[in-house]
Amino acid sequence: MEKAITDKRYIKSKQAIEKAIEKLYFTGRTITSITVSEITKLANIARKTFYLHYVDLNDFFNQSINEKINNLSKTYLKTNTADFYETLSTFFVKLTVTLKENNMIKMLLSNEQYSAIIFDKLKVAIKNFMAKHPNSPCRDEYGLEFFTAGTLYTYSYWLKKTNNIIDMQEIQRDIASFTAKLKYILKDNEVLFNY
Repeated sequence: MEKAITDKRYIKSKQAIEKAIEKLYFTGRTITSITVSEITKLANIARKTFYLHYVDLNDFFNQSINEKINNLSKTYLKTNTADFYETLSTFFVKLTVTLKENNMIKMLLSNEQYSAIIFDKLKVAIKNFMAKHPNSPCRDEYGLEFFTAGTLYTYSYWLKKTNNIIDMQEIQRDIASFTAKLKYILKDNEVLFNY
């Protein structure tokens, strides 16, 4: 039930819903234990308003994930850039900022089901970027799968280990190092990925 993101009433309702979910979550509730009734009461909106925009809470969470990943992809995974690795590095920096600063995404990452959805959507976005970028080190189906799955698994591992890092310079340094290593690995194995 995608709604036009520019509709002011939709934006206001969505923000109220997000704030209500945050309040409930930060009182110790899990994402899966929060109900639409609690959200609408706390957000001071009618249940009918919620269901006008969303099929259920799962639909709300999925739309939030799609919106964030699509915005990141459209903004930072541009295929008309010269430097493939610089573009990928910038994307991971912006992704990290979003994952660390956006409460809704942080809450969803705490749930195994939604965390998997987030990383699946990221994998698709990165695969599409790599398949279309003129300087991509691989466009082969298996190479793309290998690269994106490995990259996102490594990124996820790094993200968990660096959960307390909030200094952006340190994050950028780590991600620059991460993408430099990817570049080295891919350059060394370019023949492998383009058979």
